[in-house]
Amino acid sequence: MPRLSRLLLSAIYLCCLVAAARAADADLIDPSQGKPDDKQPILWYDVRLLGVEGQGWADTKAPFDRLPAKAEGVVRKEVWGLSRHAAGLCVRFVADATAVHARWTLTSANLAMPHMPATGVSGLDLYIRMPDGRWQWLGVGRPDKPTNVARLAAGLPAGPHEFLLYLPLYNGVSSVEVGVAKEAKLRKAPARLPDLRKPVVFYGTSITQGGCASRPGMVHTAILGRRLDRPVLNLGFSGSGRMEPEVGALMAEIDAAVYVIDCLPNMDAKAVAGHTEPLVRLLRKTRPTTPILLVEDRSYANAAILDGPRRHNADSRAALRKAYEKLVVDGDDHVHYLAGDALIGDDGEGTVDGSHPTDLGFVRQADALQAALMPLLPKPVLRADRRPVEGYANKLSVVPGEEIAFHVSTVAPKYSLEITRVGAERAVVWRKDGLEGKDYPVPADASARGCGWPAALTLKVPADWKSGYYAGRLTATPPDGKPASSELFFVIRPADPGKGTKILLQLSTNTYNAYTNWGGYSLYAYHAKDKVQGRRVSFDRPQYSQFATWELPFIAWAEKNGYALDYCTNLDLEHHPELLKSYKLVLSVGHDEYWSAPMRDNLEKYIGDGGN
Repeated sequence: MPRLSRLLLSAIYLCCLVAAARAADADLIDPSQGKPDDKQPILWYDVRLLGVEGQGWADTKAPFDRLPAKAEGVVRKEVWGLSRHAAGLCVRFVADATAVHARWTLTSANLAMPHMPATGVSGLDLYIRMPDGRWQWLGVGRPDKPTNVARLAAGLPAGPHEFLLYLPLYNGVSSVEVGVAKEAKLRKAPARLPDLRKPVVFYGTSITQGGCASRPGMVHTAILGRRLDRPVLNLGFSGSGRMEPEVGALMAEIDAAVYVIDCLPNMDAKAVAGHTEPLVRLLRKTRPTTPILLVEDRSYANAAILDGPRRHNADSRAALRKAYEKLVVDGDDHVHYLAGDALIGDDGEGTVDGSHPTDLGFVRQADALQAALMPLLPKPVLRADRRPVEGYANKLSVVPGEEIAFHVSTVAPKYSLEITRVGAERAVVWRKDGLEGKDYPVPADASARGCGWPAALTLKVPADWKSGYYAGRLTATPPDGKPASSELFFVIRPADPGKGTKILLQLSTNTYNAYTNWGGYSLYAYHAKDKVQGRRVSFDRPQYSQFATWELPFIAWAEKNGYALDYCTNLDLEHHPELLKSYKLVLSVGHDEYWSAPMRDNLEKYIGDGGN
């Protein structure tokens, strides 16, 4: 995590902790609700008094079930039985105790598995929040019988601390208690910030459930919960996570931040092909815009040498990719995809048995999923991180006589807009002062979905504005009295294509947008929020033009040497391919990386017809 993010997280955490310490007695657990211990001076508190996180439903048959009581008899009996394991359930609390104890009763006497230790199957796992906001492992509860008592940590510094206690991954619990000194104050943890309350919901297999983590906090879903600092619902059902509609219908009841579907390890290609689309469409009936991340299966650790595992990976992935592409073609803009070849590394060292991750494999899987989830879990952009005035045009290219709208946000009461044609010389063609300013917020997903600001003004492009690149200079004086400016841009296509020249220059506007990180993310990790690569970028936001770096030097040379040019954008090759037939030469100069299939098809047809 970047240092600045950690400092911000630390500040938020300290403020929340201080607020919690000063909160009304409603957050303080009454010591009378604690049970005395007959051997040591501590009180035992039922963790339900503190709030159990990781449950999507309150109406469960038993206190620590993962599915609601109504699911019994609806989902397959194997799913129901596994849903009674406490995988992913956790408890956050604040205590000024110097030692933390735990007492828990398991529902099964099977404490361990041949390939997974008892600490992961049936143990507890304790973390403490550090001053910089991150979670630090503190202690594990090692089970050796159905009812266990353990001191998880001792010798803690004086003062209030926030703790996070994970429950067993492959066993159920009928009761869980936290023990602290009689004089210690025990409180509910600070409420999560509003933007961090919706859970990430994982639906998957034994890997999702936690096989074979050494302790409950080491499964990737728990790691991600700590890193993202938001609730996670673990709907991993061992060998029974198979994209079943009965589970999907229950998932749709949860107002999730993201749904992560990771069931391929339990499915063959035929099942993947038959179940993926119906599951996504079922969720869409209730949650039309909630992001859904489809995850390929991890590569078997021995797939590099064995043909059978390699072929299983390839076939199931091909089926998932085909279903994903069909959903996208059908108009689902909120379904996303994560390849599985790097989920647990490529060195063969990330599993217990070739399939189930070790702790190393889970950390690697968390790394890959974090990079995929961060752009789907955007954080609000603060006003302090923005320019005092900024804007964008509703269209990247227009022709004379067409209307163009400008969307502007500013903290200043008034602003001005000056439009200049930029070529070998800069020629001001329009200016207006005293425009009414208004400030608009930035949606959390603006980099991917756009700002949605209303149009500040609309202009009919005059007939005498010739084809070219146009810059709109926004200038304002905010309340602090320091003049500020920013620039937007658009392109004017020729009113009569090919009349004044047979050379068409198409500008690399797709690439401009790909490198723009305004609102949080670009398509590159190096300058995006938290160094995470975005998966989608919108044109409906202020953009950083690369025109001056790439195309302008050529244009200045061409115009000075008597070459007339007409202009268009990347998108025009797709949406206005009729332009091409009027020219003998189409130019791309500079940094032109991003092309759609129709752009290329149209240009190749132009070349095939004799164009250059």
